[in-house]
Amino acid sequence: MSHSSSHTAAPAVLEVRHYEPLQNSDLHEHHQVVIGLAGRMEIALPGSAGEITARRGCVIPASVRHDYRGERRNSQLVLDLPVSRHTDGPLFDDARFFTLDRDLVHLVHFIAENTQRHPQRQALRLRGCHLLLDALNERLSPQRTDARRLDVAKIDQFMRSRLDEPVTTAQLAGLTGLSPRRFHDCFVAAAGTTPYRYLLRLRLERAATLLRQNTMPLSDIALAVGFNDQSALTHAFRAAYGMPPAQWRKQAMA
Repeated sequence: MSHSSSHTAAPAVLEVRHYEPLQNSDLHEHHQVVIGLAGRMEIALPGSAGEITARRGCVIPASVRHDYRGERRNSQLVLDLPVSRHTDGPLFDDARFFTLDRDLVHLVHFIAENTQRHPQRQALRLRGCHLLLDALNERLSPQRTDARRLDVAKIDQFMRSRLDEPVTTAQLAGLTGLSPRRFHDCFVAAAGTTPYRYLLRLRLERAATLLRQNTMPLSDIALAVGFNDQSALTHAFRAAYGMPPAQWRKQAMA
């Protein structure tokens, strides 16, 4: 949606705009992000149509035709970004609508207020562009989207049911329909650690429980929680708990 009738490429523009209650159609050479501040407007993208409201926005890649119409009083924060200035990341791969979380709502209003309060401060606008792009890339990238959909509890349950067996990333990825590499990246984003380290923590926690509950030989505990031998368990346990399992057992049962 152009602010004027010209489609000439221009530097990145970040500003608050108001759209008339007239049906319009547009196509431009720059990418565009439109985020609602107040009121509402209708936008039709290829294959979907929706409203832009105070908690909703849309991404419009360059050369994508879109129809739009404002409704009564409305205001939108609009970012026009030349294609040459955005070559990294998949944010503008597809036209789409998105919903703002609370933190993003606060950020958008902060940027809009500063943009209106200091219209001549280009450095402030540039900083606003960067902040907005970083926030959107973090929330809308495929990896982050898949991470939010990842059922960590289901994966956790699968791991716990197989602590005495080898568990591969490919097995875990098969639970989610993702490739092993994509699953690994999404799991890290969702759980804050790698699948290997997550599984290792579960194995060691189970080992600690067995050490505290009974007098099972260390060699049997090692096999029960997925280690090849007692030596492998001792090495991993010492690294995690600061002492070998035999010493930990004595202290736990004292």
